[in-house]
Amino acid sequence: MVSNNSSLTTGPMLLPPIRLQWLIIGSLTGLTNASLLLFIIFNRKLHSITNFILCSKLLAGFFFGVIYVIPRQGIPAVSRITVLCDTIPQVGNGLMVNLNLHVCLISFHRYFLIINPFRYKERATPRNVAIVVGFTWLLAILIATIPFFTFRPINLVKCVGVEDIIAETIYLSSVFIILFLIPLIVLVATYGKILVIVLSIHSSNIYPVEEKSNSIKAKTNRKALIQAAVMIGIFFFLFVPFVIGVIIYFFALRAGNVRSLVPFLNATQYPAFCYPTISPILNILFMSDIRVEVVQFVRTGYSMMSGENNSYNFEASPQTRRRKTLTSTF
Repeated sequence: MVSNNSSLTTGPMLLPPIRLQWLIIGSLTGLTNASLLLFIIFNRKLHSITNFILCSKLLAGFFFGVIYVIPRQGIPAVSRITVLCDTIPQVGNGLMVNLNLHVCLISFHRYFLIINPFRYKERATPRNVAIVVGFTWLLAILIATIPFFTFRPINLVKCVGVEDIIAETIYLSSVFIILFLIPLIVLVATYGKILVIVLSIHSSNIYPVEEKSNSIKAKTNRKALIQAAVMIGIFFFLFVPFVIGVIIYFFALRAGNVRSLVPFLNATQYPAFCYPTISPILNILFMSDIRVEVVQFVRTGYSMMSGENNSYNFEASPQTRRRKTLTSTF
């Protein structure tokens, strides 16, 4: 992630050993994301606009584990193959930006759903959401391929590596600050402000006792905002230290003094790269519609294993429909 490998030499070279911990992390990342993705796809009760965006994020998480973490970190020998040594790091950069944009997209989506539901229903059509999701993927791909057409073209004979430190520093710092840190900071500030307002309203009991429906709605919105804020906070604390470390690393690389930063990067890389692994689990825990269906699916499987005749019903019950975050299908 920090830099590409140096140019290949003609002499004998020992292949780097397989790093089991990264192989496990990459495999688990692919497994957890693919499992939840398939569960949503084959469960019609979970076909909603929110979950459509989530499926796109799960696909990015799957690619991050299988296409980037395993060959780049788990099997370093792959990263020494010509062409792959230059493309795999950029795949990782693009997927990290993609994951961040999806986290922001899902969070802003839930924010507008709660704050302005009437305008949300007019704007958040399946077509509009599909366009936004498609643009997110195109933007991430474009960002990842910029070096290939500018300062670091792909060499079919040898690995290019980091040759223009100034260009690499400007590129990475611009990408991660503009497309990673700024959207995330705006998101954290927005949710922080809304949470303060919601919590103050809740503590002041602004709704009369007789307005039971308004009180229930306020509690539901408050719970949804808190859950979204927790997920944003987890992403922020796991990923941001590593991103900041990478930016500082390249600025320090120009001065030739990066040895002291290596332990920090190694320490922050693990939690950052583990986020896509645990993200599907967090979605199950904090998204009520998915949690209900997963629990029902597990109970049904347990009942079948124990000999009870309780088949899994793929038709949404009224209770389940009330718990869904959205009723629009994709």
